[in-house]
Amino acid sequence: MKCTNTLGSYECRCPKGLRLSDDLKTCEDVNECLLRNGHGPCQDTCVNTFGHYNCSCAGLNGTKLAADGESCEDLDECAKYNAGCSHECINTLGRAFCSCPQGMELSHDWRTCQDIDECEDDVIKKTCENGCLNTIGSYHCLGMQNDQASVNIVCKPLFPPSRGFIRCSRNRAFQSFTRKGRKRIINSPGTVCELICPKKYKISRKYHVMCGLNGQWVGEKDGKCLERRYQL
Repeated sequence: MKCTNTLGSYECRCPKGLRLSDDLKTCEDVNECLLRNGHGPCQDTCVNTFGHYNCSCAGLNGTKLAADGESCEDLDECAKYNAGCSHECINTLGRAFCSCPQGMELSHDWRTCQDIDECEDDVIKKTCENGCLNTIGSYHCLGMQNDQASVNIVCKPLFPPSRGFIRCSRNRAFQSFTRKGRKRIINSPGTVCELICPKKYKISRKYHVMCGLNGQWVGEKDGKCLERRYQL
């Protein structure tokens, strides 16, 4: 409190955040947070203290307190680990969204992009009369005029694990591959192969590959046939 002498009297003055009480001698707190429906000078949350107040942005998710100590500014979630997005992260006020490139879509976790199998689309199935080869982010119709460049592209022969055999299909025609030899077949782009286990054996992990346009098998080849263990 500050006391100022006047002619024949004196005057008490309180510092900022306080006001003179009814006795005109003591100072009492001014609750700044009562203004603007409890927000006071703050954009979001206002907490009153003696002679002052504190602002926070607890009620506005995805924001942080600005340098002025009163307003809230956007928190760029994309700046930290890309907000968990596998591809593009789009920052907006209060939150971030994950986005995928053309030919891909968000999986169930809304963060990871996965390929769209265009070959499962009924319209594309009719368009690709000779077969459809799905690629990451796109697809390729087989047997088209622009497909002639891939006529001589073949994938290397597959050899199954110690047990089981490899079954391949192309345009619904099945061929089998054994360890001793394989039936004559051209492993051209679009050929899909999987591991088949004999009776009393079951497949462990996954073995499913497809011959790609670059002459390389695409997929998983970790699967193998394990003996079934019967439980009494």
